[in-house]
Amino acid sequence: MGRRQIAKWIQGYRLNGPDVLRRRHKRNFTADFKLNVINYYQTHEDSMAEVAARFNVSPPQISI
Repeated sequence: MGRRQIAKWIQGYRLNGPDVLRRRHKRNFTADFKLNVINYYQTHEDSMAEVAARFNVSPPQISI
C-alpha cells in the first residue's frame, strides 16, 4: 500500500465521510449525476483527482 493510496483515502474521507471507505459494488450513475460531475469539473479549478474524490468516483471514470 503506497502513500498515494492512503492520501486518496484521507481526502475521500474528508470530503465524503466514512461511507467512502466501504467496499464498492458496481454502481450505475444517472445522467444527472454525470452532468453534475462534468459541470463541477468545468466550473472549478480542482484537479481531476480532487473532483473524483469529491464525487466518490475514480479519476478514469471522469476523464475525457
